[in-house]
Parts: sequence; C-alpha cells; structure tokens
Amino acid sequence: MEEYLASITTDDAACLQLLRMSLPCFTTLCNILQTNYRLQQPLNISIEESVAMFLWICGHNEVQRDVGLRFGHNQETMKRKFSEVLKAIELLAYDYIRTPTSQELQRIPERLQVD
Repeated sequence: MEEYLASITTDDAACLQLLRMSLPCFTTLCNILQTNYRLQQPLNISIEESVAMFLWICGHNEVQRDVGLRFGHNQETMKRKFSEVLKAIELLAYDYIRTPTSQELQRIPERLQVD
C-alpha cells in the first residue's frame, strides 16, 4: 500500500485528480497540519497518508471502509485517523476562515451593483 501512496504523492497530476489539490499544496498542507496543529505521526501511518485518506473521503464522497480497503487499513484505524485530521483541519479553519460581520454582509460589492 505504500507504493499506492507514493504513486499519488509523487505525481502532481495523480495528486490533483485523486486528492483534489496540487502536490505542492498537499505537501504544504501536511507540513502546516503537523507543525501548527499538532497532527501526530504514529509509527505505522505517515502524516501524508492520514491527510490523503481524509482528502480522498471528502473529495470523492466515499465511506471510510472503502478508503480503508484501498489504503490497507481497518475501519477502526480509518475512523481514528479521519477524526484526527478533521480536528486539525477545524483548527486550521478557525485561523484562516473569518465570518463576515453584519456590516460586511450588508455591503453590496461594486461589481454586483452595476449588473
């Protein structure tokens, strides 16, 4: 199964098609999640594999069981790794996504006013 992950994480086109992001973006995301959001790497599953499985589930609307079979992990491992990555993504979202204020929501962008 490591060869399968390597085929995704070394080929930009495969990464884009299967994980829905470019290889540099995927690598940066993995580094940010590990460095800033404490995503841990146990002995048997790399950060890259955990994030790839998460993105595959979300990007293809597949169930954890099917992705687990593809990557060679049981359902309990998939559930645990999905939850770990999801928690890290939630923390990342808190830092990167801001809810607009009511004043901002009331403003109509210029490009929409002329339509």
